Amino acid sequence: MAENASQDTICALASGPPPAALCVIRLSGPQTIAIAESCLKEGCPDAGESRLSTMIATDGAIIDKCVTTFFANPKSYTGEDVVEFSVHGGAYIVQRVLERLTELGARLAEPGEFTRRAFESGKLDLTQAEAVADLIDAESAAQHHNAMAQLGGSLSGIYEGWHKKLAKTLASMEIYIDFPDEGDIGDEVTEPALEAIATLKTEFQKALDESDGAERVRDGFLVAIMGPPNAGKSSLLNAIAGRDAAIVTEIAGTTRDFVEVRKVIGPYLVLFSDTAGLRETDDIVEAEGIRRTRARGREADLRIWLSPLDETDFEGVETSDQDILVTSKIDLGQPQNVSRETFQLSVKTGEGLKELLGEIENRLVRLAKPQVSPGLTQLRHRRAIESALQHLNSAEMALRNGIGFELAAEDMRLSARSIESLTGHLDVEHVLDSIFSDFCIGK
Repeated sequence: MAENASQDTICALASGPPPAALCVIRLSGPQTIAIAESCLKEGCPDAGESRLSTMIATDGAIIDKCVTTFFANPKSYTGEDVVEFSVHGGAYIVQRVLERLTELGARLAEPGEFTRRAFESGKLDLTQAEAVADLIDAESAAQHHNAMAQLGGSLSGIYEGWHKKLAKTLASMEIYIDFPDEGDIGDEVTEPALEAIATLKTEFQKALDESDGAERVRDGFLVAIMGPPNAGKSSLLNAIAGRDAAIVTEIAGTTRDFVEVRKVIGPYLVLFSDTAGLRETDDIVEAEGIRRTRARGREADLRIWLSPLDETDFEGVETSDQDILVTSKIDLGQPQNVSRETFQLSVKTGEGLKELLGEIENRLVRLAKPQVSPGLTQLRHRRAIESALQHLNSAEMALRNGIGFELAAEDMRLSARSIESLTGHLDVEHVLDSIFSDFCIGK
């Protein structure tokens, strides 16, 4: 992003794309009022006012009748003067309004630029800004819950608490470094520092241990449907999707690569993956599909193993909490030789499908590790806390081995900086660019 970009006035479509009943176009920046005065026949509304306005072209021709709302700084989303135009949602009208605003000096916003300005104005910290994107992308109740909690400051509060503990401990250590001759206070500083480090290490590790469940809730759980050819894997995927997502034939080896379906199961987003049938083959293409299937099975949070009518094809399957055994095609007859507990399923009649989906939800609840707070939902968060923990370990080692307060204090400082990067209290330009570039244009 350009160095002086925040001095520009920006505009963008902030709602869904046309055609629609209404579309919202957002304008923000130092020239907002002047631009609104120029393009609205009735002029810019007063702060906090919404009113019916007439959008006019340079020659006075009417572009649209719209509802215009003015949010004066700092009481706006970006912390700047903001005007939102609720226009009729035709593609031509939206295009023409944006052209009119740019004619008057605004420029089209970059992805995430409105939310970035909210961060730079102190309206949000980085974790809350990330939550805005998560809230927009949420497809399930669990994703929505975590995003709302994070937007409300749940993660910010945790990170700020850690930072205060680090800062307090570092301050006591720096006093000793700055005034080494003011009595023998080494032990008086070392022991409390070690206690604080031990507490923080425990909290950091607990957060890391729980991060996988929170990340999975955010990104979606992967469920691989596996088994031999013609076991009914593609038919099961189609039944779950409620549509013909995968090709179903009687020819073994029809599925060569993954077919994925996104589906909400209970409060969770799940990515179901249909895979190639597992068997010995001389077909090079099918063999590659089978190799990919085995790799996908290792990546999956859950594996559904299908076998038609008997247990023979479950041989060699080492089941765990990640594996669900399913005897399929029970409409063709009763299962034979089933020595292990399986779910019995007929995609054709629907028998057993509800029970299978219920079991999947129960397994996901355990994998999600429900927490009061949303947990570490981003890889960026996990990496920062891993770095902070590593520096704490180094500081502890320096204190216990008498290497020197200076080195220990430097590691404490680096640990604190890792935590600061989570909320954006550091001027880390590349971190900001990385985060906000993934936003949609109108945010």
